[in-house]
Amino acid sequence: MDGNELERIAGPHDSKAAKIRALNEAGVSTTDISTFLGIRYQHTYNVLLRAGRIKRDSDTGEQAPVLALDVGSDGTVVLPASVLDDFDLQQGGQLFVRQTPDGLLLMPRQAAIAEMARVAAERMPEHASLLKSLLQGYTD
Repeated sequence: MDGNELERIAGPHDSKAAKIRALNEAGVSTTDISTFLGIRYQHTYNVLLRAGRIKRDSDTGEQAPVLALDVGSDGTVVLPASVLDDFDLQQGGQLFVRQTPDGLLLMPRQAAIAEMARVAAERMPEHASLLKSLLQGYTD
């Protein structure tokens, strides 16, 4: 597909997440979507994962690497640079933690906002447009 066709598919959508989903539905690869929208591959992957369009490596039998991180006496944990890069985390940024029966789930701010929006839209579909307006600029 050429750039004009990609623009025709993505153009009617307001958010990057909606553009990603529309392009994926049209058969555009994750890499090509990222390149076309000028965003990180990880962002595209996460949107498609949350939308159920792709499966996490652990869902296909492959496991993501396990990292052993030291906890300092003050409770600090230092994430490797590769993890910071993969999830576009900046110094001074926020990382959200959810306790699960299996352990701790770490989410970058964008993933936490997107998860909150997804859950709220599922549980309160009549308020979906209000939620979208409130979160404008925080999701994408």
